Order: sequence, then structure tokens, then C-alpha cells
Amino acid sequence: MNPTQINRIKLVALAALFFGPFFIAWLVYFGPVDWKPAGNTATGRIIDPARPMPESFHFTSPDGASDRLGELWTVLHIGEAPCGESCRHRLWQTRQMRTLLHRRRGRVQRAYVVADPAEAAPLAAELAAEHPRLKVLSVDPALRSQFEAWIGDLDVSEPVLLIDPLGNFLMVYGDELPMEGMFKDIKRLLKLSNIG
Repeated sequence: MNPTQINRIKLVALAALFFGPFFIAWLVYFGPVDWKPAGNTATGRIIDPARPMPESFHFTSPDGASDRLGELWTVLHIGEAPCGESCRHRLWQTRQMRTLLHRRRGRVQRAYVVADPAEAAPLAAELAAEHPRLKVLSVDPALRSQFEAWIGDLDVSEPVLLIDPLGNFLMVYGDELPMEGMFKDIKRLLKLSNIG
């Protein structure tokens, strides 16, 4: 083998070392579907695609102020008043989950939404001692159709939604609320996201 051939072999080897990983990554990403991972690590049901909150939609606080849940990640309970034993247990679970986030807990808020605006103030008073930072909100009857279209058919009696700081509905948790799984989901999202 002469020096020119040796130099060509070295050049091809270097090109393969440099471009090989890019080609393999391209092949895996754009290649056959069965080459891609089949599942996800989330405990909650992922809403794909995420549903942005309609521009004209807002919740109403007991004092009549408008609230769009912006700037923080929101764990949103949808329920009724009065809050029964199952409801209180779920609120306790999300309060504990938020506490476990330690230094990141300031990026997460909890809210409870009732359909009837007249129920919001009594419910807020009822839950204030046990859940002082819980927002109790209601849906204006004129905006109910927008709210129902936004959350869609969840097929869950007491849903807990995860809303990002931009108002996107990302995940839903069912009647069996897995506190540890929800904690892992939210902790992962907070670690990966710079918003909120």
C-alpha cells in the first residue's frame, strides 16, 4: 500500500467517525416506526396535542376577579361543592406533592374549580384553614361551553389537570390519583422547563 492509499483510508475513517453518529441518529429518528420507543414515563394521561386555553376564557375567583392561571404551573381540580371525603383526600395529596417539590414548589399552584359561581365563596371559606394557598375558582355560565371544549371529554368523575404557565392543558389524572407518579411527572417537567 502506498502513502496515498493510506492517507485516503485515514480520511475515510475520520469521515466515518465524524459523520457516522449523525447518520445513525438521522436513521433512528426518521427510520421505521418500530425503531422508536413505544411508551412514555408519565403517570398521567398526556394530552397530545396540548390544548391551549382559549384567549377569551378565564376563571372567576370568589371576589369576582378574573383569573387565567398564568405564570405558574397549575394542578387544577375539577369538582363540586361541598368537598366530600374523596375530594379532601385528593386535595391533601396534591398539597403533599407540592410540598415535596421543596425549592421548586413556588413554581406550582393548586386550584379547585366548581361549575356554580355561587358555590365558590362558601367552598373557599370551608377549605381555607386546611388549604390556605388553594385557589377556589368558578366558571362563568357564559363561558361554560368554552371550558368544556377546552378540557374535552375526560371520562373521569374527579379529574385533576396539569396546566402549564402558558395556559396549555398538558395532562390529566384519573380517579385513582397517584401522588408519587404525579410528583415525578411535575418534578421532571419543572426540571426540563424554564417557564413558570
